[in-house]
Amino acid sequence: MTTKLIRYAWPLMLVLALSCSKKTVLPPSPPDEVPVTIRTLAGAGDDEQLLNASEAVVKSVRVYIFDGNKLDRMQFFGEDAIAKGMRMQAKVKGHKTFCAVVNEPAALTGTLENVTTPAGLQAVLFSLADYMDLNRSVSTLDQPGTAGAYMLPLYGESNEVTITEDGPNDVALDIYRAVARVDLYLRTEASAYVNCDVTPSSTLTAERGADMGCFVPDGEVTPPPGAVRTITRTSPLRLSPATDVTDKSDYKLVYSYYLPAQRFARAEDRIRMTLTELDWEGDTASYPSFSLGDGVVGYDNTIRRNSIYKLYCTLSQITFRVDATLHVEDWDVIHQHSGI
Repeated sequence: MTTKLIRYAWPLMLVLALSCSKKTVLPPSPPDEVPVTIRTLAGAGDDEQLLNASEAVVKSVRVYIFDGNKLDRMQFFGEDAIAKGMRMQAKVKGHKTFCAVVNEPAALTGTLENVTTPAGLQAVLFSLADYMDLNRSVSTLDQPGTAGAYMLPLYGESNEVTITEDGPNDVALDIYRAVARVDLYLRTEASAYVNCDVTPSSTLTAERGADMGCFVPDGEVTPPPGAVRTITRTSPLRLSPATDVTDKSDYKLVYSYYLPAQRFARAEDRIRMTLTELDWEGDTASYPSFSLGDGVVGYDNTIRRNSIYKLYCTLSQITFRVDATLHVEDWDVIHQHSGI
């Protein structure tokens, strides 16, 4: 009897043993987040419009990843992290917007850390005074590592970015300067009979311009008017008289300064500039004020970011007039700056 039970029970035990030894293998769950490599592209050394290398310096990058109006991820990269390559995690689902705030000042770190929506980022205002002395003309000598070195606020954005599970996920952001530059070139009229020198005592007064601006283009906040700026040079410069050349080589670059993007409601509200204390061989002279855009047909009363406003001015020794011509040029040559 026992032998029969064993004979009939053995196949059943074998089936149970085999069934217990099999494990159900499920496919792996797709990852919620994957690594992303960030590259920033900015104006580099062969940009002919660069005044100095400080204009292309990148010292920090804060990257926001938005999914619609919701913040997915934010990460700050300092100089060391930028040099090693910027990598961060990003959620897979949805179409993302990547935003990069470059060269944030310490005064804005807390504000930028608390941004959670695209509208919140649009509303952030930077102050130019956190980047440089607003009353000193910048020059070709203000290179990185010198006493006059500085940095500029920059911003970049890439929309409709799809993050995949398989990768590789590389995101390139073109970053642009969030300011414009004003270059003032001077010469004397051809009939001037004595030399004219711009000295450290000479000044360019700039009124009505904002000294605060938005990182994000078309930000929702209108920058308020800033204080009057009294801009000086650190070294003297002798002006040349006007000649018949057509390449403007008889003008000399005397003053350069930066402005945030802004729009003026009326022509009467545009930036007004005044030259004072120019030295005509011992006689000092000041000139009547002139506005940015005077004499330009169709000028739209706008200062656009990443543009250069070149003012070519001829000074009269006899009538003390300023004959100013404005040329607006792009400042947007793009080269890879960082990332791997």
